Amino acid sequence: MKTYARLAIGTIGEREEPPWVILALLAALRNANIHVQLFIGQGAYPRFAAARGVCGRCLRYLDSWLMTPHQCRQAFVQGMQTADLGIIEGTYVGGNDQEGLEVLCRWLELPKIVILNAEQWDPCVSLSLPENTAGILLEWVEDERHYRALQMDLEILYEVPVLGGLPRLPDLRSQFFHHLASGCVSRTWWNALGQHFAQWWAKDQILEIARSRPWTFSEGIPQEIGEIPSSNCRRVIRQIALAYDAAFKRYFCETLDALEDAGIKIVDFSPLRDERLPDKTDLVYIGCGTLEPHLKTLAENHCMKAALRQHAAAGRPIYAEGGGAAYLCHEIRASGVSYPMVGILPAVAYPKPTGRELTRVECTIGKSTWLFSVGQQLRGYLSPEWTWEPLEKEAVVAKEDMWQSVLLQGFHAIGSLVHINFAWHPPFLQSFLNPRV
Repeated sequence: MKTYARLAIGTIGEREEPPWVILALLAALRNANIHVQLFIGQGAYPRFAAARGVCGRCLRYLDSWLMTPHQCRQAFVQGMQTADLGIIEGTYVGGNDQEGLEVLCRWLELPKIVILNAEQWDPCVSLSLPENTAGILLEWVEDERHYRALQMDLEILYEVPVLGGLPRLPDLRSQFFHHLASGCVSRTWWNALGQHFAQWWAKDQILEIARSRPWTFSEGIPQEIGEIPSSNCRRVIRQIALAYDAAFKRYFCETLDALEDAGIKIVDFSPLRDERLPDKTDLVYIGCGTLEPHLKTLAENHCMKAALRQHAAAGRPIYAEGGGAAYLCHEIRASGVSYPMVGILPAVAYPKPTGRELTRVECTIGKSTWLFSVGQQLRGYLSPEWTWEPLEKEAVVAKEDMWQSVLLQGFHAIGSLVHINFAWHPPFLQSFLNPRV
């Protein structure tokens, strides 16, 4: 029987960003030549998604709110095909086994590892560990003496092994943000982080725990979608132009896999640098990203803005979400400055203050488009980074409530403030692959 080495790793309650212990564990495993696939236990982009790329693989996502158990197992198996170890990162919701990481642990039979902040732990206050916790990782440890003392206390009190810990490392942590600002975290930095974590980790015990659960489920690799036949009222999509550069780089790996499995050719382009779309583009896909440092460059690339307007005016579809949707608006207003954007979506976009929490959205489609039909239900996570003010009420496709619109249409472009993993929404994926004319 096939066995997938796998672990759930998370904090109890609110988690820290970036998750330093998980980054350090990933770096140490890479230094040990162990190939890891990291899954985020929520269908929304984490703030420091790029940092988690230390394992050299595209981030994948699992979500107990948006997926069925069958979908979740299929997605996990597909992501594990060339990995030695799967790590599912998330939050244990205070003993609530109806949502969060606990549900994924039940669906995938995951051994549970808990991250504990050494600075906040009080031995006089009982620690509510999730049921059947298999191990503890310590964060913000002063030194080895502190680590060994905590290890002994915790193992005596809770009879759960302490498997590793990360020192405070103030200089290394500050360097991380400097590297991110320059666009890339160096391999030297990752090696150093991994070496610090490997001082005290119980690598063999961690791997033994990860391999302790056989895969008892019937799910295997999902069937390929294959090309979808076109009807008279639908357009055939053969090639998608995908915006990818320093401003736009957040996409769900599962969605891109599904598009390629369907025989779609994906060609990337840069709204920052390129002057036109790739030849033979049938559909344009613009994801979310970090736009603020690049607003002036985006506003001044008049050739690309004109190319996108011509594409939409010719009746060819565009889909954009989050920052990509903001880019398609008439303008973006940020820090008191107005930046003229593509102008397809009749709205003014605004960046939200940083640190906003993720919000679940459930709404009903109120207007048919090439992608959505009236009455369909949309579920997902609202962008924590962007909002907008529609200029025409006729452009609104769906609302979260009477005040907040989450989908807009302009010409044949659709902008979404909801991050949608199309691989988890088969009806939407079908329309994406074969849009209505």
